[in-house]
Amino acid sequence: MKLFTTLAAATLAALSVTTPAQAGTVEAYQLLKMIESTGTTVSLNPNSYDESCKGIAGYYVFEPKVQDIFVVCTDQVNIKDSDELWEVVSHESTHVMQACNGGLVFEEAYLPRTFRELERKAPHYAKLIDEKYTGDDTAIEAEAFWMELQPPSHVLSYFEDICLNKK
Repeated sequence: MKLFTTLAAATLAALSVTTPAQAGTVEAYQLLKMIESTGTTVSLNPNSYDESCKGIAGYYVFEPKVQDIFVVCTDQVNIKDSDELWEVVSHESTHVMQACNGGLVFEEAYLPRTFRELERKAPHYAKLIDEKYTGDDTAIEAEAFWMELQPPSHVLSYFEDICLNKK
């Protein structure tokens, strides 16, 4: 049994007696389990000495036949905060969807709408994308930041359609 599955089961058991306000945590762990079912290694990395987690909340690395790993940097993310956990998991899961899809999750024609919605609902994300990313990374990250704003049921559905129903 994988380490994540054991950790997730214990966390889900603990959450079953929590308030409905933490429902996003349940969906985050459900999404992590779906990610793991694709063959991706999922790590809730608590190691502050891991250089890969310095200053970031999480990451996804996919190199065919070399590496396929999804990491939540738990020294940077409070996994007991359902919103914070959901934002990281939904964002990084978008990169998994992009890998499953062989490119963007949605057609490139939708990018102007994605940017408009980010500017309206999360201007700090729009500014971050504008200042930090260039080229193809702009679209890739715009989709990921946009996905953070979606209801968990939508993200789970997108993931299922894009990554699990293609098998």
